[in-house]
Formats: sequence, C-alpha cells, structure tokens
Amino acid sequence: LQQGERRPSSLVTLPQATFVVTSTADGGDFNVGDGLCDDGEGACTLRAALEEANFTAAADQIVFNFGPGVTTFNLGGTLSLPE
Repeated sequence: LQQGERRPSSLVTLPQATFVVTSTADGGDFNVGDGLCDDGEGACTLRAALEEANFTAAADQIVFNFGPGVTTFNLGGTLSLPE
C-alpha cells in the first residue's frame, strides 16, 4: 500500500463453539468448562448452554432445536451473566 492509501477490509467473527439447546428444563451444566452442553442426563438446557458459553471469553453461539411451534422457558433461581 502507498502511504495514505486505504483498502476496504472486513472482519468476520465466527463462533468459537455452538451449543444446541434441546430441552426446556432448567438444569445446570454437569461439567462446566468441558465444552459440552450436558445437564448430566444428555440434554442441553438453556442454563447449561449459557454456563458453557460464559466459561470462556470466546464469541460462542447458542441455537435452539425444538421443532415448530412456540417454546416457553421457565427458569428458576439465579442465572449469573458476565458483566
């Protein structure tokens, strides 16, 4: 590049990990930090996905797999989120 010349650039951030929520239960992750969303019974809850995603500073992705229709989550207790 010549001094003062600019070229267009773009930055794409890809998720470090993708966690697929498969359960509307409220169980926490069985082993936070292992990279697996698992409530200990083989399901991935929203709480477990958030715990795994929040374990690292990476830009993780959480997606939902429930099929058609509306899904309701009833979370009990406290859910700690990073500031």
